Amino acid sequence: DRHRAIRRVLLGPLFGRTVGALRALESRLVSSATGWVGVLADEPNCEPLAALIEDPAWADKLPAAKGFWHLWTALPQFADLVGDPVRRDERGAWASLAQVIGRFGERNPKESLASYVKLADTEEFEAQPLLEYRDRGDRLTVTTLHQAKGLDLSVVFIADAVSGVLPDLRLRDSLLETRHLSPWQGTTTAAQRRFRMQEETRLVYTAMTRASRKVVFTATTTTAALGPIGPSPFLDTIEKYQSAAEEDEAALWFEPLSSADAEARLRRIAGSIDEPGTRRRAAVRVLAEAPGSMRSPKQFAVTRQPGPDTGIVPDGHKLSASQASNYEACPRRYVLEYHLRIGDDTTVHMRFGTLVHDVLEAVEKTAVDEGRGRSTLQEALLELADQFEPDLFGGPPWADAWLRRAEKTLNQMYDRWPPGGWEGIDFETAFAIDRVDATWRGRIDRIERRGDDLRVVDYKTSTNVPTRDEAGQSLQLGLYVMAVDELDIDGTVAAAELWFPTAKPNQNSIQTRSLDLGNLDGIEDRLEAVAVGIRNEDWPAIPNDRCDRCRMISLCPAWPDGREAFT
Repeated sequence: DRHRAIRRVLLGPLFGRTVGALRALESRLVSSATGWVGVLADEPNCEPLAALIEDPAWADKLPAAKGFWHLWTALPQFADLVGDPVRRDERGAWASLAQVIGRFGERNPKESLASYVKLADTEEFEAQPLLEYRDRGDRLTVTTLHQAKGLDLSVVFIADAVSGVLPDLRLRDSLLETRHLSPWQGTTTAAQRRFRMQEETRLVYTAMTRASRKVVFTATTTTAALGPIGPSPFLDTIEKYQSAAEEDEAALWFEPLSSADAEARLRRIAGSIDEPGTRRRAAVRVLAEAPGSMRSPKQFAVTRQPGPDTGIVPDGHKLSASQASNYEACPRRYVLEYHLRIGDDTTVHMRFGTLVHDVLEAVEKTAVDEGRGRSTLQEALLELADQFEPDLFGGPPWADAWLRRAEKTLNQMYDRWPPGGWEGIDFETAFAIDRVDATWRGRIDRIERRGDDLRVVDYKTSTNVPTRDEAGQSLQLGLYVMAVDELDIDGTVAAAELWFPTAKPNQNSIQTRSLDLGNLDGIEDRLEAVAVGIRNEDWPAIPNDRCDRCRMISLCPAWPDGREAFT
């Protein structure tokens, strides 16, 4: 909680740090013995904030009003807030907070700011701000369901209308609860929940009747805190009455004769603005999940805008190692995926690989900057916890499984680090070189040194390890060796390896595969053939051992699945 609070302060309007700047501070935090205090003390314009964090007496010892005044006078950022004419609304919010804290201090002279925050968390304080600014023109009003009473609005948005939040049926045990003064509400849990449901229904009705034109409910299907959730049951109630008024035979409104008929009707419902919102969302969800014999939405036919009749590859197109490997495997698949963007969606496996690369880059770069030979497993796990975004991995429980997989990968990496006395000197090194009549660019995951020798390393998070012969002729490693020769790095490349920290490890090391440096001339010839083929837009279909996993097989003339499109 403390870490998240400091992140919010630094990213907020008072300090305005960018996400990149915050990442840099957090990288320093890993190796700091004094925590945030030491990190912020060395950061420009953050010394007063470090002092406030180091001595929190203003928050938990001083009376609330004095603590707030100490905060106001200690941070120079408030001077910018006061003098900036654009930040009028922000000043009004701080003034309102100051007045509320002042009234709180009058009633509770000995209570601190920490006590006020605790009361605010339990909602045992005024719902109505004491200082209110009224604008006579059109404006956006952000309010609560309680405060909506008496307002006259054109459109009302009721946000976060999800099950478990609206209605909120949690029972709070507070001396201010009206049920202590109203015995007719009942004393059993069931009776109290019924009363809470009635109260929540009245609140929603009050908010809806504030609108003169339209009421819009918004809801999400997944949150980091609650996991998979559904829309508020109020939406089903509203939709039921609306549907009953529009349809005399509600039970017979949807009786498709086939899966194709069901898909067609659902797509019409999803695209019609005349249908109730809950019904449109339900139609989209059924189409997305594709139950039974229904088609996956990825198979829906679409119509693209006609492109220019001047070829596919643009002038000055730059190549990369991945492009070369994909073209060499199958030019037809390469052009469809890379240039025509067919089936090139980012997969969760790609996100996993990016995550592991980013974690290793961050901790290893920090270790080198601090003069240490290598980072530690604990540093890598902390960086992983900071960078991991559950929503990018499907939310729980899938995200939990991917997080465990990443932790296992890092544990294997550090427990069985490849031996040899090599030390990292550069990471995620970008390059752009002109070779074989083409411009090649890319990023080298890791460059290591041992004496005058250099070693190039590329991380692979796949569990499929190539044979030694395949790795010995790797286009990617060969291109990286050529690139290092042109970079401003002292030394000669003596080795190039692929590391597989996710695959089943050997007894003393993770799985690795090495490039045969004697194959560099042959690799350069292959790169030239790739560059010529792409420049001439030569896209033949080449069957190979990866065809059974190819998403382009329905467009491939080399297979029966795709020949129909070419007859």
